[in-house]
Amino acid sequence: MIITANYTEHNGYTALQINYPHGTQFVNVPGGLGEAERLLYYHNRKYITDKLNSWLNQRKKAVKLSPDKSKVLTVAQLQVLLSYYRENSLRQVCIKIKEHRHLIEAIAPDSGMHYNYYNKVIKPILQFCAEVE
Repeated sequence: MIITANYTEHNGYTALQINYPHGTQFVNVPGGLGEAERLLYYHNRKYITDKLNSWLNQRKKAVKLSPDKSKVLTVAQLQVLLSYYRENSLRQVCIKIKEHRHLIEAIAPDSGMHYNYYNKVIKPILQFCAEVE
């Protein structure tokens, strides 16, 4: 998973330490490990969809300047896809990302600070989704 967690169970609560790529959050979850797992899946799905949505908004601005106008349509297609599936399960979101990975890679920047973001944030998301079955 992109976001991992450590947990301990005590008196009907699960103390969950959620490890984000850029920090840690502590949460007490009423219920057992199943509820903690659902919360972890939720955070992973939210992280993936938020990061991809943010990146697609940036790419939307960037591809307008590109001589290849088909990229504008590709970004729009991916934004519609993401908005449609963003509330689905983590597994379903990852399957759709995996199916459309070639489109995501087609609009990736070639260099610069946005390329660094693509390598550090978007590529790990693509790799994570490729491993989901």
